Amino acid sequence: MPLRLVVHIHDLPVWSLPPAQVDRLRRALPDVDVVDVRSDAGCRGAIPGAEVLFATTLRADTLAAADRLRWVH
Repeated sequence: MPLRLVVHIHDLPVWSLPPAQVDRLRRALPDVDVVDVRSDAGCRGAIPGAEVLFATTLRADTLAAADRLRWVH
């Protein structure tokens, strides 16, 4: 099972990581499952199994669903 990295940097109007930059991460980390989510609900759905989270916010219910999370950036 590859390492899963969830990218949830989409907090308009201030912070948003463009899809092209997420694709750049995918190319740079070919053995990592990079998941781009654009909503809190999407993040909650993607976080189970994820080991790494890049995010501008982290809700308590998302953290509660994180069963393998080791790094939050």
